[in-house]
Amino acid sequence: MRILQSFKEWPAFKTGGFVPYLFMAPALIMVSLTVVYPALRSIHIAFYDWDIMGRDSYFIGISNFRELFADPIFWQVFRNTVVYLIGVVIVPFVVALPLAVVLNTKIPATRLLRSIFFVPMVSPIVVMALVFTWIFQGDLGILSHILQKLNFVDEPVYFLLDRKLAMPSVMTVIVWSRVGYYAIILLAGIQAIPTDLFEAAYIDGASYLQVVRRITIPLLRNSIIIIWFIGGIDTFKQFGVVWAMTQGDPLHRTEVLGIYLYQYSFAFMRFGYAASVAVVLFLISGVLTTVSLRLRREVF
Repeated sequence: MRILQSFKEWPAFKTGGFVPYLFMAPALIMVSLTVVYPALRSIHIAFYDWDIMGRDSYFIGISNFRELFADPIFWQVFRNTVVYLIGVVIVPFVVALPLAVVLNTKIPATRLLRSIFFVPMVSPIVVMALVFTWIFQGDLGILSHILQKLNFVDEPVYFLLDRKLAMPSVMTVIVWSRVGYYAIILLAGIQAIPTDLFEAAYIDGASYLQVVRRITIPLLRNSIIIIWFIGGIDTFKQFGVVWAMTQGDPLHRTEVLGIYLYQYSFAFMRFGYAASVAVVLFLISGVLTTVSLRLRREVF
């Protein structure tokens, strides 16, 4: 009773200031249990040679991190992830920007086209990966068959088994799924630009390309930052497409950090080492988030 009476004497209780925290409590508890605690637990495990059953687990300091940074495969996987990031963020953006500009014009069936371009984003990503796996097959793949019919190649092309073609083939799935999504984001940004700016530019004699280059693109900085932020974070946690298509093969050429972490967790059962990979991923994501937020503040 004394505790309850003391609680009632708090200024926040008397003014009702505790009410927002009361409504936030369920969400905060859920986030703490599903996000905060697992993250802190992973950081803790990263410093142990940890057994999943809790037996023979002992503190080894930063040995997992030393082994991680001395592993040449990790650096190859890291380079793959950076290439993957550049490809699946920049390429769909370059395609989506002119697409958004065209969708903002008065062309027939604009609403229908917007819906069609957005369909890949809401399609199951693993299903798309399996479809593209069939397309990129050598003997039965439709793409290899078309290239042979057009006499571009003399024999079947095994895209997912070729060390040079495997990564671009995997990236194609993500690019295809993101173009429409990025186009909708950019289209929303274009429609938020005051039309007076465009009208004044045309009155001053500016061409259509000059308007796009001097007005549209500079005023889309906020939308571009959003695309960079969403695309970058999603890329570093990418797993499903790569696993469904190549599982990181051939010779780690398509392996990204998500695949690397998964294999050390559930194939090699080295959970301490895998936790150190997760910590590195967490830090990279934190850097990307910080950079994106700073850029956004500069925009505003």
